[in-house]
Amino acid sequence: MKEELKGKEVVLSTTNGTKALSIASDAPTVVVGALNNIDALCDWLKVQDKNILCLCSGWQDKFNLEDTICAGAICDQLIHTGDFTSNEDSSIAAKYLYLSAWDNPLGYLKSSSHRRRLKNLNLNEDIKYCLTPNKTTVIPILKDGKLVKL
Repeated sequence: MKEELKGKEVVLSTTNGTKALSIASDAPTVVVGALNNIDALCDWLKVQDKNILCLCSGWQDKFNLEDTICAGAICDQLIHTGDFTSNEDSSIAAKYLYLSAWDNPLGYLKSSSHRRRLKNLNLNEDIKYCLTPNKTTVIPILKDGKLVKL
């Protein structure tokens, strides 16, 4: 993080993440997960002893492959604990998409519409960063309409 931003409040609005957070804002707890914080997020979720709903933000109100792969990674980790189950086809499909993509997510998503769009915007390094697991242990949580560090 740039030194001049440390300790400052930063405003970020995205096309779908902001909308997803707004939709979920009435839930008792809303945390943000990504492949970047997957292990920290799943470790935290495991000890919460609560039902979990993964809300993928998608893109342009449509299904999004990389968000679903992340949801599948969350499902896979939690189901492996033996403390969580899922009988929903969406969770099962997400889990198997994740298992198919895990060895090479960048290659797996090569043809996805969102990756093509970001690549055309010269954001390939951003794509690689976003697909790199466990770059951080920070878990953002929604508090009073703002994301703060858990």
